[in-house]
Amino acid sequence: MPAIPRPYERCAIEWMGKESLIYSPTKKTIYLNETATVIWKLCNGKRTVKEITDLLADAFPNSASNIRADVAETLDALVRNGALQLRVTPES
Repeated sequence: MPAIPRPYERCAIEWMGKESLIYSPTKKTIYLNETATVIWKLCNGKRTVKEITDLLADAFPNSASNIRADVAETLDALVRNGALQLRVTPES
């Protein structure tokens, strides 16, 4: 079943060039490097994890082998720290 990542509405974001800081509703501050910031921006509540991974693999073909792990690790950290939620939807 596809998972769709979506930021919690009460997260505040501070953009710092290509990096960012996220202040989650749980009062945690989360630093995102350039790669994690790109992943965060793709989490719009409409794209599945697979769609995000595929978009990044297409955009960065030389890094495609690492992208799946990078996306999974980043999403896991964002969920654990209360900045992101995953909605699981039944397959169509």
